Amino acid sequence: MDLLRIMEVSFVSSDLFRIWKASWKVFDAAMRQAAEMPKRGSRQYAQNVIQAINAQKYGWARHSVYYEGWKYLHGFSPKKWVLSGELLQAINSYPLKVNIGTGSTRTTEYFSGIPWEIKDSGGKNFFRNQPPQNIAWYARMLEYGRKGQPPRPLFRPEFEAFKGIWKLNMFKAKGQIRRAWH
Repeated sequence: MDLLRIMEVSFVSSDLFRIWKASWKVFDAAMRQAAEMPKRGSRQYAQNVIQAINAQKYGWARHSVYYEGWKYLHGFSPKKWVLSGELLQAINSYPLKVNIGTGSTRTTEYFSGIPWEIKDSGGKNFFRNQPPQNIAWYARMLEYGRKGQPPRPLFRPEFEAFKGIWKLNMFKAKGQIRRAWH
């Protein structure tokens, strides 16, 4: 009874090379998509946040009459989340440097928002002669509110809306990888 049979497999070298080449194309496409997805997603989220501000998408609570008058008197935008435009300009996609343990860093992750280091040009409040302030502080104050000022959520609802877009981007990336095989 011969339970173990020896099987002989032979390849045509041109077929083997074609399979090897196709597998490298798939690997290369997967690596490119893995490197580009965080950057692309972060940029897209930042653009969505800016569009939400410009469209005044969330119907935020009205400013106080005094503040609306002050903004009008000084020529600032009547929109919520906008005074002089510095906050809008600070919203972007920023790379995070990751230490890879060899004393060097690489960028594999990105975040969208406003880094703490970015400051406004100063002097744009009721007291006029204030030094520059962290723009991220203003964004946090608007997002979560404070005593006497209701929250005007922007980043949180945009993040929830972006989850569906992120899934769509993942399907597109899988399609790019799949097409590399053909």
